[in-house]
Parts: sequence; C-alpha cells; structure tokens
Amino acid sequence: MKYPVRCDCGKVYHFAAVQAGNRFMCPCGRELVVPSLSQLKMAAGEEVLSPEVRLEQMLRLGLLPQQTRCVVCRTETTGITHFWAICERAFVQQGPGRGPLGLIAGWLVFGWLSLIPWFYHPRDERVVGNDIRLRLPLRVCPGCVPTLGDPGRLEDAVHAVPQYADLLEKYPGAQFARDADRRGVDLSAPPPS
Repeated sequence: MKYPVRCDCGKVYHFAAVQAGNRFMCPCGRELVVPSLSQLKMAAGEEVLSPEVRLEQMLRLGLLPQQTRCVVCRTETTGITHFWAICERAFVQQGPGRGPLGLIAGWLVFGWLSLIPWFYHPRDERVVGNDIRLRLPLRVCPGCVPTLGDPGRLEDAVHAVPQYADLLEKYPGAQFARDADRRGVDLSAPPPS
C-alpha cells in the first residue's frame, strides 16, 4: 500500500511503507520528510498496533470478552471459557556442521581429534521466529462448552469474535486448544517442519 504525503506546495506524493522516515526533495525545492509508519497508518485510518498487541492491551484492561451472548448458540450468558491461540512458535536452529552428521563426518576425517572443538566450541545456534501464544476468553454458555472439544467448532467460535478474527487474518495457520483440555496441541513444541 502507498500512503499520500502532501508537500507545502500542494503536490501529493505516494510513498510505500518502507520509505517511512526518508527525506525527499520536491521539484519546488522543499525538502519533504516522510512521516513514520505509525503516523502514515493513522492518517490513512489503519490500525497501528498489531492484533496480538491490541488483544494483550484489551486483556490487561479487562475489556474481553466484549460479547454478552454465547458465540455458539447466541443466547445471553455470563459464562466464559478460555482457549489458547498458538499463532507462532520460536525454535532453535543449529548452524551447519554442528549436528550429529557434522560430528560423524569430523570423526571419520580427523578421528578423535575432531571431538575436541565439539566440546569446547560454543554451539552455532539461533532462535528463529517468535513465541506468540495467547490465552483468550470466549463467551460461551455452560451448555455449549462441551461442543468446543471439536477443534473445528472451537475455530468457528473463535472466528465469530471480530477481535480474534483480526488475529487469525494475520496468522491463518494458528492452532487452538481449550484451556480445560489442550488435547493435540503441545504449547511448548516447535512448529512441524
């Protein structure tokens, strides 16, 4: 998306998000400073905060759930159940030559001497991705709570909440698990390769 920025001379330029903060010389001779990305987004009426940050703020302020009706059967209820939205998982990635194959290859070529650097050299590892897991409330009447054991029903219920739908738009591969039973979802496991 390109964002409009107007020079004092009246000419309008359109800048991409990656150009935020840059300086541009207008043919009129004025220097035009492209506002920050958050300022560009606010001026365009877009959300500035990511969905997960907005949800965390709403949770801290006690603003969730906003619904007064069960998201499954639509009856008035005060019932609340919690679920986990596992959006992204961080994992440790080893550099080349540090895994078991590197050890075997080094041992075959250099014998026992190849083990010395293995023990004294720090591992070449890096963390890839972010751990984004949110425990979120869901307005559900006591009669509908058991139906959420089916992952498809839970996903449909989560999609029915507009604030959560924004999160799912950003993370379409998110996994869900009821707080009561986290069957099938290991909250600490790395993502499948």
